[in-house]
Amino acid sequence: DMNGIQTAGTYKLDLNITSPSGITVIDKSSSEISVTVDKTTSRHFPIEVKYRSTDVDASIYEIGDPILSVASIQISGPQKIVDSIEKMLVTLNMDVIKDTIDSKGCTVVPVDENEMPVSSPYIKLNQSTVDVLIPVYKEADVEIIPVYSDELNYTISYSDFSPKIVTVKGKVEAVNSIDCI
Repeated sequence: DMNGIQTAGTYKLDLNITSPSGITVIDKSSSEISVTVDKTTSRHFPIEVKYRSTDVDASIYEIGDPILSVASIQISGPQKIVDSIEKMLVTLNMDVIKDTIDSKGCTVVPVDENEMPVSSPYIKLNQSTVDVLIPVYKEADVEIIPVYSDELNYTISYSDFSPKIVTVKGKVEAVNSIDCI
């Protein structure tokens, strides 16, 4: 009987057993039960993405900031548990990073300040997965091939210009599509 409990806390209550007709309770292992009562609260938490890979392609010069399908996740539940959550964490495990990372339906895990998972059947997330896009940038040396207009009948050789090679940087897909400039 929890009548009279009005505030959060842990209470010891008498254990009373009522059995259906025809069943008799002979003994019980305990005469009281401990019940914890807490306020229900709701908060939004930021999402952080961590990625692990075994290797990064040598031509990659930068891995960009993650772009998420949502910026935060709302968690509802007992205040004590919700207050122990620091952020939401998505962990991506990859082999070799060689182009843009596009992961759909990544699991989001509530974690505490030490990045240890916080789990409880009493907390509810407004969504449990997110999509993650991480741009990856590449650099490559590209040959310059001049195209001359010979309207003035000048004699021009390919050795008359400098530089002959430039380094381009950009998204992997864009850099891979450049053969020459």
